[in-house]
Amino acid sequence: PAETIYIPIGSSAENLAISALATRDTPDGPQLFASVANHGTLNQEALFSLSLGETLFDSRRISIPAGQTTNLTWTLPNTLAGPLTARLSDQSQDNLPLDDVAWAVHEGGVSNRALLVTPGNLFLEQIYGVLPGIQAFKAPPDTDLAAPDAEPFDLYVLDSVAGRIHVLEHGTCSSSTPSPAAAPPAPPAACWPSPAPSPTPPSPAWPTAPCCNL
Repeated sequence: PAETIYIPIGSSAENLAISALATRDTPDGPQLFASVANHGTLNQEALFSLSLGETLFDSRRISIPAGQTTNLTWTLPNTLAGPLTARLSDQSQDNLPLDDVAWAVHEGGVSNRALLVTPGNLFLEQIYGVLPGIQAFKAPPDTDLAAPDAEPFDLYVLDSVAGRIHVLEHGTCSSSTPSPAAAPPAPPAACWPSPAPSPTPPSPAWPTAPCCNL
């Protein structure tokens, strides 16, 4: 039989981690949920600090039993703006500090209109169909993005759009056709921001994206 060699990596399995940090809207205002996991074999305590933007909002000591999680919730101000930062500190043993900090952004019910210009891309269609805060539309590659009667979008995603050049000029998306003698350059992945006109897209063809407008 082959000889078995045991090679230990690291000196300890003790680790605390912020395993969840997410917000939601409630009748009383935005609510934040946080979860701290103890992946080690020892009961531990730590200082959990929460900052709204650059301002410290709360700081408290928490206990996390070995192999378990501790959950926390806060009701946040309605005027919440900027990123939320959660941080663990003052723990006795923690061999992976990278998971001691986490960030979240409260969408606050904001919805952005995104237009995917594509001949058909199942992966992009599914991604933009389930992204929170995105109202997704789709249009074929021959769509005239500079039509005067077109509707605006917040995000333009150009996928495999050959034979057309899309550039950002003074905050609007414009399109043109290259010379037949020249090979068309590859279009950028996306064109920002919203003032550019765009046509009302046809019904999306992907059934797995229920958030997209029909």
